[in-house]
Amino acid sequence: PGHSTTVGVFLAGALLLALGTAVFKPGLQGIIAVNLKKYNASTGWAVFYQLVNFGAFLGPFLAGIMRLMAWPRVFVSCAAVVSLNYLLLLTFPEPTKEKLHDALQPIHRAHSSAFEWLKVMWQSFIGICEPRLMAFLVAFSGFWMMFYQLFDLLPNFIDDWVDSSMVLNAVIVPVFNVFGWGIPEEWHGNVPQEWMINLNAFMIMFLAFLFGFMTGKMRSMVAMALGIFLS
Repeated sequence: PGHSTTVGVFLAGALLLALGTAVFKPGLQGIIAVNLKKYNASTGWAVFYQLVNFGAFLGPFLAGIMRLMAWPRVFVSCAAVVSLNYLLLLTFPEPTKEKLHDALQPIHRAHSSAFEWLKVMWQSFIGICEPRLMAFLVAFSGFWMMFYQLFDLLPNFIDDWVDSSMVLNAVIVPVFNVFGWGIPEEWHGNVPQEWMINLNAFMIMFLAFLFGFMTGKMRSMVAMALGIFLS
């Protein structure tokens, strides 16, 4: 109906998406952490992020196809794929209380009243406010601010400023010709941004195991320092 209305509805949807992720992701990562041991933790997390980036690699392709059909299909498809997780949740058991108790022993010592969740939240807040840790989090948030421009600003930059016609003619056209496909007119002679930003996920997907194996032999602080330096 109007631009302000559209922005408001879209913002509400984005906030719901963020809220849902904030609710389920700690439980997911907690279950993974509880089931990993020290000797396989690095490789286990590499498997986790390899699978995450497998989705990040395929998602832009599928979204690019769907938006050429109709924009609503992008969001309906996302909702359908997310809903498949309900089926998978029924296939594995939740960790036993004993297992969680061993992993979260420091937190369990505070569970002595009906307000245990407040105590846990307060302990977490105090822990995060430790000056050195807080300084690290503030500094590292700058990296994440830059990283997310990969999804926020880079697509617009590619659409407005990048001439990828040479890549289209050298790589995409020959592949499409094998299958008898034509280049969509909506591409305007360039590779769509969805097909370019997912190269990051492609590299992570294939290199996660290698770097997980390598960093598994390092001290955690050394691996973090090296990774921050490279980033």
